[in-house]
Amino acid sequence: MPKKYAWLIGLLLAATAFTLHSFAGSEQEDGYENEEQALAAAERVAQVNASVNKADAVTDDKKRDTTDTTGDSTVTVHKAALAKADNQASKPEDVIRKRLAEAVPGLTILDVRPSLIAGVYEVESNNPQIIYISSDGQYFVAGDIYQVSDGRISNLAEKRRETSRAEMVNAIPDNELVIFSPDRGEVKATITVFTDVDCGYCRKLHLEIPELNRLGVQVNYVAFPRAGVDSHSFEKMVSVWCADDRQQAMTIAKAGKVPDRKTCSNPVSEQFDLARKIGITGTPAIVLADGRLIPGYLPALSLAQGLGIAVASQ
Repeated sequence: MPKKYAWLIGLLLAATAFTLHSFAGSEQEDGYENEEQALAAAERVAQVNASVNKADAVTDDKKRDTTDTTGDSTVTVHKAALAKADNQASKPEDVIRKRLAEAVPGLTILDVRPSLIAGVYEVESNNPQIIYISSDGQYFVAGDIYQVSDGRISNLAEKRRETSRAEMVNAIPDNELVIFSPDRGEVKATITVFTDVDCGYCRKLHLEIPELNRLGVQVNYVAFPRAGVDSHSFEKMVSVWCADDRQQAMTIAKAGKVPDRKTCSNPVSEQFDLARKIGITGTPAIVLADGRLIPGYLPALSLAQGLGIAVASQ
């Protein structure tokens, strides 16, 4: 019975008992004939109130149970959310990034990914050296790791560097290159050469360009003045890149002459930085389309054969 009506019913019964007690001698249908009946009625009122109070207590307990259960569920949900957040924050990639950032200030981490070795991750950074590090970030090796498979040995670190190198070098737009392309026939292969106009072997390789073009090899020059951005070599290369005829200016500079001095908005400084970023320290440095790096000079025929171009026997 709803509590809000119980008090009213009790009050009416009590009032009835009192009235009947006061007029004990009257006759009335369903009335109380004596004091004993009135007291019995009052006792029944008390029992009704007790029953109502008991029912209300049970209802309140249920409400508390519901509230407590809901509270427990809420706490459980919050705990689950926090656990999930902790798990995400504890991912090996995040742990590794955090530990390296704390240990090596200034290190820019570009990518963290699982290696082919279980429990070991590869870290690519603004340093050309690949880092191999444990999943907890406590132990690492700065160097190359090799794989022995099917009787062959392959350098896992260099394979990763090749991928990154190809992405960055192939992204250089043509208008920032000095290009020597075959005049006739199809381009069978393209090489990108980081060059310095004052480098002896760079000049020797430049003499091979007519033969490379004849064999179907396109040569894309990228600037790498080894002496730095404040050097005379840098100034010469800026003049080459700013020349009306870049090919002619490059050939003049590679012949040991000084091209007409010119300045303009040019990519020489950015290309110098790119070379260092991908681990180039000397010239000529030949980068193939797949990112493989050939450090140093090679004659045209050897280079073409290495590119898979059929070369007629001499």
